[in-house]
Amino acid sequence: MPATDIGRHALIRKAGGVDLDDATDEIEELEFSLSGEARIAAFRARADSLAPGEDGRAEFLTSLGEFLEMEGRLDEADAVYREALDDGGLSLLHPLGGMLSLALVRGDSASIHDLNTRLWSLARANVLTVSDYEHVADLLEHHEHLREAMRWYTVLLSDFDPDEIDLIPVVASNGRFRVRRALGLPLDRYDESAPAVREHAEAQWKQERLR
Repeated sequence: MPATDIGRHALIRKAGGVDLDDATDEIEELEFSLSGEARIAAFRARADSLAPGEDGRAEFLTSLGEFLEMEGRLDEADAVYREALDDGGLSLLHPLGGMLSLALVRGDSASIHDLNTRLWSLARANVLTVSDYEHVADLLEHHEHLREAMRWYTVLLSDFDPDEIDLIPVVASNGRFRVRRALGLPLDRYDESAPAVREHAEAQWKQERLR
């Protein structure tokens, strides 16, 4: 089952491992201060400044893969995601999710099946986090693999009663609701609770902004 912490960094802190906050703060600064080729070059240089397996390197590589993918440089992105996977370090999103995104863009059915299977193996081993589940589900939904997207969204809700609106992950609840409507499936209890889950989350976000 997925870890219920929001984001891989929360899981790392809980487990007593390396805290990626410093890396993610630096990534946010680079991401929003640079764009295009300058941003890609900066992330490549930062990843190269760290030894294989060193804390933060896999996170810089995974982010670099996302930026390359955004620029349509799919082969380069694939190589970088594989580099992050080989590195073995921790990252906010698992590199296999990035590789799945590329396979979906390419319409490579065999790779989609293989990567999805590998991700489910990680899920069963309790390696993935909530963010990973939501990322994979969102990718599959966007590329209209709706039945499989529903599986990924649903597993995040399985630990909760539909009435536990303050505990149910809102992204998964919203995503599952959308997918089931697109599939023409009848409302179930999780669908019926989705509006209340969304309203509760929105109220929390508003309170946080006021602090």
